[in-house]
Amino acid sequence: MPSVPAGSFGFRIRLHVEDNLNLATSAKIYYTKPDGTTGSWTATLGLNDIDYTLQSGDILSTDTGVWLLQGEVTWGSATVKTQKVTLDVV
Repeated sequence: MPSVPAGSFGFRIRLHVEDNLNLATSAKIYYTKPDGTTGSWTATLGLNDIDYTLQSGDILSTDTGVWLLQGEVTWGSATVKTQKVTLDVV
């Protein structure tokens, strides 16, 4: 499980997608914090992965613990989700 210091930014999250993303129209990474709070980030599309670079304020110094992440890619009205992964915020 990858880890990132609480309160940091500039860390890139990359999630692999089994499908070719050439014709995909959008991507998001959904997260669940250790306290159960949920949200999402708009991700950048690659050929077979989606990326998001953490911005200042995305992970606060109080957000320590294991986060659950899952990507979602959209092609028109169809969507595909990535496998769920964890991120350890220390």
